Amino acid sequence: QVVVGDGFCKIWYDEDDAVVRVSEFPAERVYPIVDPDDCDSLDALVEERVYYEWDAKAKTQTPQVRWWLWTPTEWTELFAGGGEGETKPNPYGVIPFAHFRGLPASGSYLGRSIIEDIVTLQALLNNRSSDLDKSILLNADPLLVIRAQGNLEMVDKGPSRFLKLTDPNDTALYLNPGLDITAVTESCNWLVEKMCEIGAVP
Repeated sequence: QVVVGDGFCKIWYDEDDAVVRVSEFPAERVYPIVDPDDCDSLDALVEERVYYEWDAKAKTQTPQVRWWLWTPTEWTELFAGGGEGETKPNPYGVIPFAHFRGLPASGSYLGRSIIEDIVTLQALLNNRSSDLDKSILLNADPLLVIRAQGNLEMVDKGPSRFLKLTDPNDTALYLNPGLDITAVTESCNWLVEKMCEIGAVP
């Protein structure tokens, strides 16, 4: 529920123990079908079920996927490739799933994740941290930036090398280490603080 914004529980009758059970069901395996004119009206629901069959040749269990289509009056097993199994009456009279939202979303049956805003802040933090990394990389050692109109071979090589700019439009900029990165680190700290507030992390 926290991550995807929706949670589902399946409510079913256990005939062996004669009790009603409530079990959490993965939201990514539930496909609700709602009335387009009434987002709170659940017309049908598709439940994805995974079976494991023993493969004697491979000597392992292989997953087989089936889908159960529930309506208030009946359920039908669906097979991969579009095949349908036998349609049977729904013994419950209702779709046996309870749905709860993380945060309500206007005009939608599905909800929003309660940590959705953290994803946006995380993206901003990643970009800001990248700026910080680049700043540190560029300022770890003295850096000489040359903007020249002519051939850069004018820079002599060797232990006594020097720079000679012959064109009046040529420029050279020498960057010293020690760039002030306070603004970048403060913005990173602020983003982390807000992410902790949203996620209720002390």
